[in-house]
Amino acid sequence: MGLPLGVLQEFYGLVDGERAWRFVEELSKFHRIRGSRGYDEALEWVAERLREAGLRPLVFEFPLDGRTRYWTWLMPPAWDGEEGKLWVGDELVADFSEVPVQLVPGSASAEGEFEVVDVGRGEAPEDYKEPVEGKLLVASGNPKLVYYEGVRRRGAAGVLFHYMPSPDPEIKRTPEDLPELVSYVGIMQHVGGKAFAFSLSENQVKKVLGAGKVRVKVKARNFEGTGKALYLEIPGQEATGSLVVAHLCHPSPGANDNASGSALALELALLLASYKRPFRTVRFLWVPEMFGTVALAHERPEILR
Repeated sequence: MGLPLGVLQEFYGLVDGERAWRFVEELSKFHRIRGSRGYDEALEWVAERLREAGLRPLVFEFPLDGRTRYWTWLMPPAWDGEEGKLWVGDELVADFSEVPVQLVPGSASAEGEFEVVDVGRGEAPEDYKEPVEGKLLVASGNPKLVYYEGVRRRGAAGVLFHYMPSPDPEIKRTPEDLPELVSYVGIMQHVGGKAFAFSLSENQVKKVLGAGKVRVKVKARNFEGTGKALYLEIPGQEATGSLVVAHLCHPSPGANDNASGSALALELALLLASYKRPFRTVRFLWVPEMFGTVALAHERPEILR
């Protein structure tokens, strides 16, 4: 049976939308790449809000080392970025400190001048008309396929992506309609410190291709680190109940992936803690997407059972 309408209306009336909005705003300030300082700081920020309400969250740690396996899942290395700049001539075109999403997580440190080669989509062998070893690729294709073909198989130094996932002319989501858009390019997992990459807008790519060469300075590292998940249990009258999961990771700025979900989970936890003891136990979990849930299920199955 569902809850009576009056109970639902009372509960919804207690949700503080302004507070939840502030939570989104604060979480969006952290560059929340798993294993990074920004992720750890965001997780501690959520934990502190829970502690202020008298709750006792548990921080669960697991290795991000490129070696540990949970079932079929290989835990990638942790990653952290400090600097990422790209110049065309004397013009600074991309800067990690201004737009963190421009430096692709998984990138290794690099410094110097690089020749640029346009490989179109860069996903298939036929996209490579000339040797690219030690050069920088400009590619619009799927990042994982570009990395495999261009970096792993052919020894490119890195990639300048102008990749737009799910373009749609009907809603004017195309490179032509959004020439200043910088897309989030997902983590290059298990790179092992052998390449770097930037995500660029269409207008930035035109500058790069017009010059033929770029200058790059990247300070970043892939390392044996620690992943963290945050777990909270609000006991109910019955031990069985629901699990609310949100992934805390991903870039800044960025609310929908997934600062908004993490903020809503925090608002619900605070609301349930202050409202009254729920009929069933409610559990909350903030994780690095997928990897945190798998690690927790493997190491602490009694929590998720």
